[in-house]
Amino acid sequence: MRAIFVPVAISLLLSVGCTRSSETAPIPASEPGANNPAVEADTKLEPVADQSPVLAPAKLKIIGTEPFWGIDIDGDRLHFTTMDDQVGRWLEAVSGATDDGRWQWSGKVGDGGKFSLDIVRDQCSDGMSDRVYAYTAQFSIDQKEYRGCADDPEKFSGEGQQP
Repeated sequence: MRAIFVPVAISLLLSVGCTRSSETAPIPASEPGANNPAVEADTKLEPVADQSPVLAPAKLKIIGTEPFWGIDIDGDRLHFTTMDDQVGRWLEAVSGATDDGRWQWSGKVGDGGKFSLDIVRDQCSDGMSDRVYAYTAQFSIDQKEYRGCADDPEKFSGEGQQP
């Protein structure tokens, strides 16, 4: 009888130690689920996927035709050129991404005017070649509107490419 009692007693003790009480200890305020009674103390919360907008590449090149114009983007600096002003001018911008997938740059021009640039991921053709670019661009400055195409600057290098 003693031989049966010891294994039965050990299994009862182990099963009692492995069962969970219907009451759980309070969750410290620093733990996940502290303010949600439905979350148990040993529940691990997975981080939510980042829903923030995608940042624009640090460098982009934009071209437009009729009239010919271009912008080279380097971070928050834009170098804007036209056929009439091939030296161009540098514009300091504030940039950001929107929830609907657009990238925007905006700022003030030296004479008190404003400029804005919107880029959207949408295939674009310059209308003069068979090239297809990854983005469309809309730029306004000095009360003029410009439309064009944008892509990685490396896509513009090589023989036959526009500068």
